[in-house]
Amino acid sequence: MGTIFTGDAKSAWSMYLKVLEDYLGGDQGYTVIQPLALSQKARWDSQKTNYNIFEKQLLADSMPDWSGLGNITGKWVSDGYEQFLTTVQAKLSSQLTNEDKILLDKATRQRNAAQAGLRRLEKEITYRWGLYKADMSGGKVPQLTRRQFEDGRGYDSQRADLKLQIKTASGDYAAIINQVGGAVRIIGKAVEDFYSDYADIPLPSLPEFDTDLGRDDWAVYKRQWILGDIERFKAETSELTVEFAHGKGESTTIEKHWNGSAGIRIGWFSFAGSASRTELESKSSDQTEKVKFSFKNAAEFPIFRERWYKANLIEQYGADTHGLWGPNGTFNVIPNSYILARGLTIETTTSDEVKNYMESQFTGGGSIGIGPFCFGGSDSETRIHSSFERTDTGVKITDLSKSVHVIAIKSYTPFFRND
Repeated sequence: MGTIFTGDAKSAWSMYLKVLEDYLGGDQGYTVIQPLALSQKARWDSQKTNYNIFEKQLLADSMPDWSGLGNITGKWVSDGYEQFLTTVQAKLSSQLTNEDKILLDKATRQRNAAQAGLRRLEKEITYRWGLYKADMSGGKVPQLTRRQFEDGRGYDSQRADLKLQIKTASGDYAAIINQVGGAVRIIGKAVEDFYSDYADIPLPSLPEFDTDLGRDDWAVYKRQWILGDIERFKAETSELTVEFAHGKGESTTIEKHWNGSAGIRIGWFSFAGSASRTELESKSSDQTEKVKFSFKNAAEFPIFRERWYKANLIEQYGADTHGLWGPNGTFNVIPNSYILARGLTIETTTSDEVKNYMESQFTGGGSIGIGPFCFGGSDSETRIHSSFERTDTGVKITDLSKSVHVIAIKSYTPFFRND
């Protein structure tokens, strides 16, 4: 006989989503909540201040896929917004007089070409500097700072020339959009803000780069981050409990909002590293009656994006654009906040056979996956350092890592309602 955990465990995932929706004040309109298919650690609690900003920026810019469960895809909000501006600008440009269109297109091409040239130059400098650093390590070339390296190769003059081209083209562009006025000026100003120097911030992508010397290896990212004090969150308590059992309430969002395609194909239990994992996962699903998640604290952490991003323009000008929104769109799920949790304990009601499986897996150094969480006796990027305990009715797994986990995403899905 099957349970709510059998197969793709869609009922269990829907119960999880229902609790999150209730906890966050419901799920409605163009706003949706996606539990992460696999929780991830909030890594902006290190001793490296600038690296912490990078981690918050990285998550803020990440776009989940179009699915009932959140999966970080490698698509970026900044790229999607840039495409939105480009699409709207092209549409508005087509409505101009022929003379204005020619002038605007020319200024746009000149500015874009100079900006692309500057990006290519920066990539070339970074690449050449990487090769030079390798040669310095081997004692093949003199020791230089990056500034000395760039000065000696004339990169500063090339950079200055391209920046002058950008400034000149941007001036021509601004003059034209101000003359035309209306929507052309509004979108044109948004494009200028997106490409402005103020929109970008240099950050280290690794903790070891967060030093004065390491600044040579920092890259530029759009200014945006997760708000909230993670250290305060660690010290506070606001418990959240999720119970999974027959008869518990289920969310209807997965069916209603995602076109009936839940994107849930991962089941509820996993036993990575086990030769008989398929059998173990099947028996665990069939023989487990109940599961309970207990968090010591859970809270919503909003995303802030600087003035390069103007959400109101999406509402004003997005309805007539194509290819950006809905199931197959390229800018279709825009995160507004992330839900963080800590202090997790999981309790199960299951058979002695499954208890034995889990205990053997845990003590043997393997990992146990339950819902979006992966547990083991040691810590890693994907595994939570935990303790394992047999109980009269099942097992109890307690998070010992003291880590904060990202468990869900609250997003805006433009022009695709959830009601």
